[in-house]
Amino acid sequence: MKDGYSAIEQSMNALIQSNPELQTDKNVQTALQTAVAAQQNIAPLMDQLTKLTPQYNSSVESFSQANEALSSITSGLQQIEDGVTQLSDGADELAQALQSGADGATQVATKSSELETGLNLITEGQRQLQSGLTELQDKMTLLQDGLAKSTDGLTEINDGLLEAKDYLSGLGASNKVFYIPQEILDGEDFEESLSMYMSDNRQTTKMMIILDVNPYSKEAMSIIKEVDEQVKAVSQSLSIKDAEFALGGKSAVNVDLQQMSSSDFARTITIMLIGIAIVLIIITRSIWQPVVIIGSLILAYFTTLGITEIISEQLLGQSLLSWNVPFFSFIMIVALGVDYSIFLMMRYREVEEKGAEGIIEAAKHIGGVVLSAALILGGTFAALIPSGIVTLMQVAIFVIVGLVLLSIMMLPILMPAVMGGSTKLIKVFKKDK
Repeated sequence: MKDGYSAIEQSMNALIQSNPELQTDKNVQTALQTAVAAQQNIAPLMDQLTKLTPQYNSSVESFSQANEALSSITSGLQQIEDGVTQLSDGADELAQALQSGADGATQVATKSSELETGLNLITEGQRQLQSGLTELQDKMTLLQDGLAKSTDGLTEINDGLLEAKDYLSGLGASNKVFYIPQEILDGEDFEESLSMYMSDNRQTTKMMIILDVNPYSKEAMSIIKEVDEQVKAVSQSLSIKDAEFALGGKSAVNVDLQQMSSSDFARTITIMLIGIAIVLIIITRSIWQPVVIIGSLILAYFTTLGITEIISEQLLGQSLLSWNVPFFSFIMIVALGVDYSIFLMMRYREVEEKGAEGIIEAAKHIGGVVLSAALILGGTFAALIPSGIVTLMQVAIFVIVGLVLLSIMMLPILMPAVMGGSTKLIKVFKKDK
């Protein structure tokens, strides 16, 4: 600042020198004097400013520290304000918790009587449990005693069974004759045992035989036959050889039915074949043709029987046919075969003069009728298959297979071939003669 006033003084002196007329100018002189006076007064002022500068700097630092302190105070006040807010919220939550506690205390006071009642019930239950355990302990003691006694009883039973085994073993080696004391025979237990297997007059005895196979199977029937033979054979060597023996039950009934049907089957076959042969001889006026027809039907019957057994095993799971299937099937197949054969022979009578060609022509003419009849009858018997009864299902299969063989193989092929071949042979023999 002093240098500035000095520069002003020099500038004013230079201005006066360049313009002498300004030396008398009051303003210029006032400015010049002011610059000189300022230079004279600036030095003390600078000294004072120099002294005041450290104090000023110290004051500035103090103000900076004060500002920092104010910032810290402001931050602290903000934290205090946040703390007061949290404190207020905590006070509200505390008030709510106190209110909940008061309600809980009220409920506890209300439920105290119920709690007391429940505790009383628990106490009573514990007393009953203790009483029950005491009784159980007493019963366990009784049970232990009973088990000990039962063990002794089982030991005695075991000893008795061993003695009985030894007795029976000795009895088996003593020519199958054993002795029963009279007091046992007169006892009530023995009488009750006899009543289960003997009649009131003690003249009839019943023995039950339980088979370990299906009672409806052929195996069961074979067992019944063997039992019957064994009983008859053994009874002949005993004192009861004059007694009458009989077997009952479903298996025995099936055996009787099989025997009856077998005898009836043979008698029926004989009667049917003789009657059919007589009718065919009258219709055909020949002996050879009825023989061919009957032979074809018998061949068709046995062929159908074998095929039916195979189908039954594969589809029905039955390896054997029911005992009554062959009987009824023979009647059906022979009746149908003879019926169709009569149609064929009646048509052949009309063209008999054609010889071998005549039987072929007759087969052609009745082919449609036979096939239609076989189809209708086969469909009728097919309705028996869903019945679920094995016998009916096997009969239905037999008739269907037999109709197929008769209408496709026997009547249109086998019988015309045999008849045509026999006609040609007859002609050959006539030529040779």
